[in-house]
Amino acid sequence: MPMPEKMGVVFTGTQKQDIVDHLTGIRTILASIKVVQLTKTERQGASSVDNVRLPYVIKGEQLAQINAALRPGFMSLVDCTNDVKMTQDMMELKNQLNETTDVFVDFSLASEHFAYKYMLKFYETAQGALGTPTPGVDTVIDALAPLFEKQGSNLPPVTPP
Repeated sequence: MPMPEKMGVVFTGTQKQDIVDHLTGIRTILASIKVVQLTKTERQGASSVDNVRLPYVIKGEQLAQINAALRPGFMSLVDCTNDVKMTQDMMELKNQLNETTDVFVDFSLASEHFAYKYMLKFYETAQGALGTPTPGVDTVIDALAPLFEKQGSNLPPVTPP
């Protein structure tokens, strides 16, 4: 879908709070099952099961069910079965979460885009009004010039007439 022609929308207080509550609810549900907070090093060292490995993990768990003599005695098959199920559920939920994240990012980027475009035009208009008796021109230029200069804007530098 293309960029909308404009945004100009806001959440109602209830809408924003509902989103916050739902996101908090997700974290609360996960924490009620088990608190898992990996460090960066632990995340990097963890064995991930992607879509390529998952069928093998599932097959291995199924084979372990019927080949008791080969099960590692120091590891729980019940835990493995639960971990396989949780992996499948989390992959399904991560797909939905990724879709939701995409919607959030798109919504945010569109809002940011139009807010920034407005600010550029506002600044350009203030630059054009330099040297005129327009109230607020100096305040706007003084406040915004450093921001736009640091952003690498294509706007010309401020040069009072």
